[in-house]
Amino acid sequence: MADFPDRSKNKIRIICSPTMLDLGKQVERAYPDHFAFAEVEWKAFPDGFPNLFIEDVHELRGKDVYFFSSLLDACEVFAQMAVMYSLPRYLVRSLTVVLPYFPTATMERIDKEGQVCTAMTLVRMLGAIPLTQSGAAKVMVYDIHTVQNRFYFGDSVIPLLVSAIPLFLDTLEKNHSHEEIAIAFPDAGARKRFGSFFSKYEVIVCSKIRKGDKREVRVVEGEPSNKHVFIVDDLVMSGGTLIECGKALKLQNASKLSIFVTHAIFPEGSWKKFTEKPHVFSKIYITDSVGRGEKGEGVGNFADEEPFHVIPLGESVGKNILSFCV
Repeated sequence: MADFPDRSKNKIRIICSPTMLDLGKQVERAYPDHFAFAEVEWKAFPDGFPNLFIEDVHELRGKDVYFFSSLLDACEVFAQMAVMYSLPRYLVRSLTVVLPYFPTATMERIDKEGQVCTAMTLVRMLGAIPLTQSGAAKVMVYDIHTVQNRFYFGDSVIPLLVSAIPLFLDTLEKNHSHEEIAIAFPDAGARKRFGSFFSKYEVIVCSKIRKGDKREVRVVEGEPSNKHVFIVDDLVMSGGTLIECGKALKLQNASKLSIFVTHAIFPEGSWKKFTEKPHVFSKIYITDSVGRGEKGEGVGNFADEEPFHVIPLGESVGKNILSFCV
């Protein structure tokens, strides 16, 4: 673990939305001399609107504050934004929003008139955070869907874009170094985005090919035969693309199939198809980027189900915070 300047007398303050409490605790456990929690009461009035209270708020004055946020549930956006907007007014030295999963990043452009680019909407909301003593707020995001999203952020908020791929590489080295590994990307975009991380592995690229009225996934580059192939992408929604990619790789005689995605969304319980036996995928590595709430929010519903294996982000988040925080 890297050495960082002693902050025991001026610890960085962590505030967590309810779903991100587990991730915040990971960071504090990894670097106990550098971080301390600031508590928020997340309550609601009878009409449903938030009733929020930041405890011991005077202790935040002049401190570097990191707000751990999950905006996967649109109903939680208002309450979390209210706390973010209030912190600069309580004279925090700096404010960084740790938003591992940027939920509207897939709507960064429109294909026809009438569509709404919600990626820009969320950026505007974050950009409305008031200035702190040290200047503009920062937003830390892991493996944002398209790197071009960073240019939506104006001068009022600074994006810090980081990746969970190094954590996956450590997992490969630790758990699969005895196997013949290949890395598959479900499309050319994923290969362009993440290919440079995997220079020591054979790379396979899949693509959707139009066949009549249908589109099927085929292997267009690389040789998966007799290899343990890991399909790598930034996020999974229902998982249909990963399943079709797996079928194409199996037709090319891949000996074993696994997956790594940073953001496991799985709306409407779509993760369940991956737990049906026999398992098509040997391992499905995910992170806890969307949080892990006490009531099963985020990855809580399926984190302990085979073949899912959660790679915790906590130590990586803490390391990145301490690298950025001066």
